[in-house]
Order: sequence, then structure tokens, then C-alpha cells
Amino acid sequence: MVWFALALISTTIATLAGREAVRVARLSEGLGSGPGLLVACWLAAAFGSGMAAWAGAWGGDRLPTEAIPLIASCVLLLAAVALALLRPGRAPTEPTRSFGAIASVLAISQLAAPSSLIAMALAMMAERSEYVAFGGLLGAGAVLDAARRRRANWETEMPVAFLRRIAVVALLCAGLALALFGPH
Repeated sequence: MVWFALALISTTIATLAGREAVRVARLSEGLGSGPGLLVACWLAAAFGSGMAAWAGAWGGDRLPTEAIPLIASCVLLLAAVALALLRPGRAPTEPTRSFGAIASVLAISQLAAPSSLIAMALAMMAERSEYVAFGGLLGAGAVLDAARRRRANWETEMPVAFLRRIAVVALLCAGLALALFGPH
């Protein structure tokens, strides 16, 4: 259950600080926050979290036990770099109304999101990766859904830059602590 809580909290913070929620808010502003975008948000969160947890568990099963904390710390540091460097792009001028296109873009972006990297690192170390997948799904999905409902207000009301700085520092500290003091 600890892995579920860690995944829920960390993916929530990473998604709040990341660019995926801004993308969803902008899409919602252009398209409306209807049921299609709602389903696309949750499908993207499920896909990103599920694939990340699967990849982490797969790697964790194949790596030597003593290497897992070091590899997981590198993944957390990569998530910090992604959060620090990757910013939301321009708002789409004419967003497509195709559910398939929207769901695909959101799923692919969620797959490469810092929240998915965090889920991958946690799943490498967890005994049961499905707890990590479910925590990541709920964390990322809830934030994407909130961004969908807030639309343009998301960027004006959410202190994304401040949250990004806090998340980057937290991930750097976690990654370094795991590399230096984790079980070896």
C-alpha cells in the first residue's frame, strides 16, 4: 500500500507541475470539456501509468538487485530534467475534434511525462507494480480531469512555475538520496 500512496502523491505533483495538464486545459478551452475529452484524459493516464509500471516491473525483474536503486535514481533524475526543461507549447489554433487523435496525443504525451518516469522508477523497486500503476492512474487522471474542467482558468489560477520548481528540487533530492543512500 505504501507504493500506491507514493505513486499517487508523486504523480499528482508531477502532473500538476508538468505540461500535460496545461495541454489538456488548452484543448478543453478550444473544444469544450465534454465527455470525449474526459474519457481521453483518463485513458491517457491509464496508458501512461500502466505502461510505465509494466516497464519498471519488467526492468526490476531483469536487473541485478543491487543495480535497481541506481537505475531508479537515474530515472527520477531524468524526470527532474524533463520537468525543468520541457515547457508547454503553443495553444493549438485549430484543435482537431477527432477523439482518436486527441486520445492518441494525450496518451503519447502521458507516456513520456515525468509522472510516468516516476511510476517507472517506483515500479522497479515495488513488490507489486499494480499498486504503482493504480496510484499513478489516479494521480495523473485526477489532475488532467481538473485541468479539463478549469479550462483557461488553469493557467491563471494554478502556480505551475512554482510547483515545477518544487517538484524538480524534490525529484533531484529523491534521486540523489536513492543513489547515495539506497540499499546497495
